Order: sequence, then C-alpha cells, then structure tokens
Amino acid sequence: MKCFLAQDLTTVRVASGVAVIQPEADYVDLAGYREVFVWLDVREVTPTATPPTIAFQSAVTKDESLFATILSASPSAVGLSVLSAIPELTTPFSRWFRWQLSAPVGAAGDMTFRLWVVANRSGRRPFNRSITTPSST
Repeated sequence: MKCFLAQDLTTVRVASGVAVIQPEADYVDLAGYREVFVWLDVREVTPTATPPTIAFQSAVTKDESLFATILSASPSAVGLSVLSAIPELTTPFSRWFRWQLSAPVGAAGDMTFRLWVVANRSGRRPFNRSITTPSST
C-alpha cells in the first residue's frame, strides 16, 4: 500500500450549481494501482443543511470528457471519512485521480478539507496470503 497526499488543507468556495475541479497539475497518477481508499478530512463545511458534494473522479488520460465519478460524499459535519473504491465493488478507476467540488442548485457553499489516497498495487494481495512449502520428492 502507498499513501498519496491528493490535496493539502484547502478551502474551496462554490457558487450555486457550479463545480470546482482540482487543478490538473495536482492530479494523482495511480498507474498500476488497483484498490483505492480515500481519506477525506473535513475541517469546515457550510451550509450543513445542503452541503457541497465532493466527487472523486478517474480517467485513463487527462482528457476532460473521459473523467467519471468513482466515489462521492456530501459531508454535513467535520471529521474524517474513509471511502473505498475496490474494482469488484464499485465503478472501476483508471490512471488519473482528481476531486471535484460542487454545490446544489440554489445553495452556494464551501468546504475546508485535506485529502489522502491510499492505494494497493495490482497483483498484490496484502491479506489472506497463503504460504506454500516445497514438496519433497
């Protein structure tokens, strides 16, 4: 498993019905990784009644039309959330990972957050690994 800081502590303000996308220079390259766990550390969010939604997106290249949401959250309180994207259970992800923050129509908002991504390399099974011993002939 490897840990990536996908977004250092930042405050993002969004207008009603508008989306703010992470700058392209800050996308995380997850080439060769299979399972992804996202640690969303929310320090402040307003409004709490209709909070902004943060979507975690992935694409095989940095082409805007190829990005698809693999996970999303609408935290209405501060704290740490852990979300997982395991290909067998969720929408598959590709090489590039980014976030997108959007506010619902009719409600502007903001969120102060930090984002960590923990990923496992393809082909590695950190758990339930069986041990084999050579057979004697």
